[in-house]
Amino acid sequence: MYLEALEALYSGTGSKTARDAAYMRAMQRLTESYPEDHEARAFYALSILGSRDGTRDFATYMRAAATVQPVFDANHDHPGAAHYLIHSFDDPVHAPLGLPAALAYSDIAPDAAHAQHMTSHIFVATGMWEAAVTANRRARDIQDAQRVERGRGPNLCGHYSSWLHYGHLMLGQVAEAESLMDACHGSIVEGQADTTYFALMRARQLLDTGDWGQAENWQAELAEEGVDWTGSSPRFLYQFANAFAALRAGDPAPATAFVAEHHDIEVQAEQVQVAELAGLLALHAGRQEEGVAMLRDAAETEDSMPFQFGPPLIVKPTFELLGEELLLLGRHEEAAAAFERATGRTPGRTPAVRGLAESRDSAP
Repeated sequence: MYLEALEALYSGTGSKTARDAAYMRAMQRLTESYPEDHEARAFYALSILGSRDGTRDFATYMRAAATVQPVFDANHDHPGAAHYLIHSFDDPVHAPLGLPAALAYSDIAPDAAHAQHMTSHIFVATGMWEAAVTANRRARDIQDAQRVERGRGPNLCGHYSSWLHYGHLMLGQVAEAESLMDACHGSIVEGQADTTYFALMRARQLLDTGDWGQAENWQAELAEEGVDWTGSSPRFLYQFANAFAALRAGDPAPATAFVAEHHDIEVQAEQVQVAELAGLLALHAGRQEEGVAMLRDAAETEDSMPFQFGPPLIVKPTFELLGEELLLLGRHEEAAAAFERATGRTPGRTPAVRGLAESRDSAP
C-alpha cells in the first residue's frame, strides 16, 4: 500500500495537483487500514497539507492537524508529527496550539538546522521574539558549520539570517540587526547571495527602525557587476524602501516616481505597497481624508489576503501604517482600532503593540 501511494504520486501521469490528490487518497486508505501505523498517519497528514498547492485554508490545515495530533500525543519524540503540526498551526490564529510541538521539536532534532528554524514559525506567529532569535541563531550556526565541513563559506544572507534579523528588530536590538545587514550586504556585493533576502532585510531595517538616513547604507546598485537582480520582487523591494525612506525624510519625488512606474503592477502584495506610498503621498500633500481613505482601502485589501507564515509579507503592515498616520493626525480612537486590526494579523509585532499603547494612552 505504501508503494501504491508512491506510484500515485510519482507515476508521471496527470497534473501535479491530480497526483497530489491521488496520493492523499492512497495514504488515507493506508491509514484507515492500519490505524496504529504512526508513519502512515504522519505522511497522510503531510499529504493533506500538500493537497492545496501551497494555498492555506483553515479547514484543510486543521484536518491535517487532527490527523497527526494522535501521533504526537502518543510519541512526543516523533519528528514528523511535531514538524507537520507546526505547519498545520502556522498562522496567527492557531499558532498557540502549535507551541507544544515547537518546544518539543528543538530537542527532537538538535543537529537539524531546518528543525531548529521550524520552531520559530510558531514563535514569530505568537510574538515570542527571544525564542525566535534563539531558534534562528541555532539554525544558522548549524547550517554554517555544515557548509564549512563541505568547504563552503557561511550563508550570510539566507532564510535563517533573515528571520534572525527580523527577531532582532522586534526586540529593538538595532546593533545586532545592523551587523547581520552588513554581512549580508558584503555577500551581495561579492555576488555570493540571493538578492531576495538582501532586499527584504534592508527594507525591514529601514521601515522597522525608522532611521531614514540608513537608506544611504547597504547600497547595491541595480547595474552593479556581480549583483544578480533576477526577478521583480528584490528590485521592487529595494526601490520601495528607498522611496519610502525618502518620503519620510521629506522628499516625495522618489515615491511619486515609484507609484507612477508601478501603478499597474499585478502582484497583490506589491499592489498594496504601491497603495501605501500613494496614500502617504496624499497625506504629505495635505490631502488628509484622501490619504487616510487610500491607506484604509489598502489595509482592507491586505487583510483579505491569506495568512502568510513568518515575518509579514507586506514589509510595513498597512493597518499598522494607518494607525501611525492617524496618531499623527490626533485621531486616537481610530488609531487604536487600526492597531488592534494590525496586532490581530501580526501578534506581538513591536511597532503595532507600541502604537496601540500610545493611542490608548492619548485617547480622551
